[in-house]
Amino acid sequence: MQGGTGDDVLAGRARVVNRDGIDVTKRYLISAHRVLQIAQNNDVHVAFLKQKSPACGTKLVYDGSFSGKRIPGLGVTAALLHQRGIYGVR
Repeated sequence: MQGGTGDDVLAGRARVVNRDGIDVTKRYLISAHRVLQIAQNNDVHVAFLKQKSPACGTKLVYDGSFSGKRIPGLGVTAALLHQRGIYGVR
């Protein structure tokens, strides 16, 4: 993620860019909303998520510089789930 964390991506203040410089934000947003829909349809309240992922990180995410640096925050899917009362754990 470049420009912030998953919460920032959801708010339109940051974006997800792959190693080739291609903006994949829209794909991450679509996927996050699909996961949310599945969780809501199945009465899920807690999700087990992979750390450091730009989608699922619940404590640390990579800063988007591709240098291995991590910053505190949630991934895009983790942030959306959290905003809707579904908490991610590792």
